[in-house]
Amino acid sequence: MERVVATLVDASGRVRPAPGDLRRVLSADLARLGGEVLGRVHVVCAELLANAQVHGGGVAAVRVHLTADDAVCVEVDDRDPALPAVLDFDLERTGGRGMVLVAALSEVWGVSTRSEGKTVWAVLRARPAGAGGAGV
Repeated sequence: MERVVATLVDASGRVRPAPGDLRRVLSADLARLGGEVLGRVHVVCAELLANAQVHGGGVAAVRVHLTADDAVCVEVDDRDPALPAVLDFDLERTGGRGMVLVAALSEVWGVSTRSEGKTVWAVLRARPAGAGGAGV
């Protein structure tokens, strides 16, 4: 059984609460999962929100679900159907690391297309120290 932790869009289509409140909401609702998972969830949410805002025509909705086996699923809808780019690491580049971080911090991530944009999602769960993530 899934439990919705946070939904940042109301019936009128306005993003509520403000994305800046997401960290506070997630910290309160996911505290029992521990700091390691919560830290990764915060970073993944921030990166997906930033990508939607900068590259996806704006954030349309954000959903965070907690599954029965304590996996956290983060979904961010935007308004652009273009797929996110995972760029090769370059020390000289000042940006372009968002999806690399999402891939490294998530167990799995992916993209679902929608009629008016896309949903970029990531699944995170507790893992042994030093374990890496994988992209889809």
